[in-house]
Amino acid sequence: MYALFRESVAPPEFMARSSAPQFRGENPSVAPAELNERWVSGAQILYFGRARGPGVRSLLKQRVKRFLRFGHGRVVAHWGGRFVWQLRDASALRVAWKITGDQDPMRTEGRLQKRFLERYGRPPFANVEEETEE
Repeated sequence: MYALFRESVAPPEFMARSSAPQFRGENPSVAPAELNERWVSGAQILYFGRARGPGVRSLLKQRVKRFLRFGHGRVVAHWGGRFVWQLRDASALRVAWKITGDQDPMRTEGRLQKRFLERYGRPPFANVEEETEE
């Protein structure tokens, strides 16, 4: 599993358009006002993700590569976390990861999400509960 974090705790600046492309006819951009509402003040973790499933798509390295490629304008299957690509300082974000070994990465992510929710009272900025990962 992996996490995207921002070293700065300064208020963010949002661009009107995402650097990510349309995917399956959907525009990844949302209004900056909506992004401001989603922002979790004081939190540096912006997104939790995980690699899952069979084959090469389940490899953590490949999952993170797709995430970064999507943010750099490539049409790839990584819709999750798309809000970070409207941050003016998105290029300064950092990726951290945790090898889960035999543990289910979904459970590990769930525990981290729960701890984040307990601390901040809401999910990380770019985690959207109802979206399905590709």
